[in-house]
Amino acid sequence: MSYVTIKHLCVSIILLLFIVVAYWNQNWSRKEENGKNELSSFSEASDGEEYIYLKGWVHPIRMNNTLYVHKYSNKHAEAFQDELLANRSAFLLVCDTETVDRILDIYLPLLGINGIIDVIDAADENMGALLSHYLGAFAYKRASGPLQDLIDITATFKAHGSPLHGAIWSIIDQMRDNSTPKEIFDHIHVLCSSFEEEKGQILENCLHGIGHGLAKRFDFEFLSAIEICEMFTVMDHAYTCASGVFMDVEKQTLEFSWFPCDQTIFPAPCFKFKRLEYNTFDPIESACDTQRGNYHWLACVWGIGSMKSFEFCEAAQWSNDKENQQLAVQYCQDASDTVTKVGASKNAWLLPPNKKAKYCQKYKPSIQQSCMYDNSTRFNTLLLEKYRSSAPSTFLPAEWQGTIKNHTQIHEQDCL
Repeated sequence: MSYVTIKHLCVSIILLLFIVVAYWNQNWSRKEENGKNELSSFSEASDGEEYIYLKGWVHPIRMNNTLYVHKYSNKHAEAFQDELLANRSAFLLVCDTETVDRILDIYLPLLGINGIIDVIDAADENMGALLSHYLGAFAYKRASGPLQDLIDITATFKAHGSPLHGAIWSIIDQMRDNSTPKEIFDHIHVLCSSFEEEKGQILENCLHGIGHGLAKRFDFEFLSAIEICEMFTVMDHAYTCASGVFMDVEKQTLEFSWFPCDQTIFPAPCFKFKRLEYNTFDPIESACDTQRGNYHWLACVWGIGSMKSFEFCEAAQWSNDKENQQLAVQYCQDASDTVTKVGASKNAWLLPPNKKAKYCQKYKPSIQQSCMYDNSTRFNTLLLEKYRSSAPSTFLPAEWQGTIKNHTQIHEQDCL
């Protein structure tokens, strides 16, 4: 090989190394963390728009998203955190929306919805639940770009995963009043379509938000709202929609009873939220003896399992009939495991791969796979649907009425 050829080869290698180092430095600088807004990487869509991946968010955020602030400062984040503490009573229950909006409007151009979510996520957990829901509704009111911008900026498991719920229910709330159930369904079922590739908990989080929105739209006429959930052809999606409808069932049903759980085709997600009723029974498993029919009895058992341990389910005396006892243990334990799987999946979703594996190892083997791969659902529909075909076409109300006349004395402080 000639001296000239070797010289040319060396020059080419040096140039190539220079290009690689320059490219690495450029991308590394884009991953710098400023404040709590940790960036991952950039991408460019086919339309020429620039997007950024934020740690903890599902979708890339459009750089021109009017709800997003790039590299917000620590100073502004700390100032907003101080506002949260100084106005704790306003933010805790979101009763004074005028005060909440005034403060959020100050920090929206400084932090963006992304920065506000980061601060709320790091704050006292007891403060964040109602505020996180309201933040999604606030984002809807302030959004000025494409609808997808709103979905993308609220699609995170930070802040309880609740901002997406508030955004979704606000979209549903703005539909015209005379919309038919079919028109409502046609409008809402596409809202979660951008999450279908991810599946898992983020898709179910969106569907749960749809249920929230339907309950509000129908002014908590639960059985009317459930008719829309029934239109989902995928049963997992229908059950998850129902879980959003029934989440506020104790707060919104004045009568202390099993209604509407004993009169719906999706009783399991309803019973899950009837905790005050369950607590009037001793032992708690006797609560399910009030149900008329195997389908609702087992759904009632599932509701108890969602509150109790795997071991409790095994030890409880559900029935004198051996077959029914075994069925009840199975349903109860399935509910207990499902709640654990969902919680583990949500927590693991926010972790990097090396930390996720270590986190998931602390669970028993039946939970680990769901934790690692986010392949669990909120309801084991194959199990829950098993006895529905044998249920009567018209559900009979449970023969029980609680001693407390209504729930208002318990929930009178809840504003959102």
